[in-house]
Amino acid sequence: MAKIGIPIMRQNDLEDFVVQHFGKAPYYIIIELEDDKIKSWDVSENPAAGLDRKRGVKIVEFMKSRGANVVIVGEIGEGPFHTLRDSFMKMLQMLEAVKDVEKVVGKISELSTLTSPTK
Repeated sequence: MAKIGIPIMRQNDLEDFVVQHFGKAPYYIIIELEDDKIKSWDVSENPAAGLDRKRGVKIVEFMKSRGANVVIVGEIGEGPFHTLRDSFMKMLQMLEAVKDVEKVVGKISELSTLTSPTK
């Protein structure tokens, strides 16, 4: 079973638009997948939205506290990248052409693993 964290624009659940930048998303959806099917999901506000520094690292702590073991991102800085990697959390590269959560989840098998920060 996978628990996947995805940065999103609003609280519209699976139909919401994804946000490319990991640290700047207003919300995150945590999706529980079982046998490649969505079992459940939960949307939360970005706990680091008001921070000027260390935003990405705070979000990684939040993802870990929610049990996420995979994150899907378009852009990620060095601090959060290394914190995720050190936490053994898998990072998948978001496809720019795919705009909503449900479609991103449907294309997980096509996403490549990030091996370095994007910024």
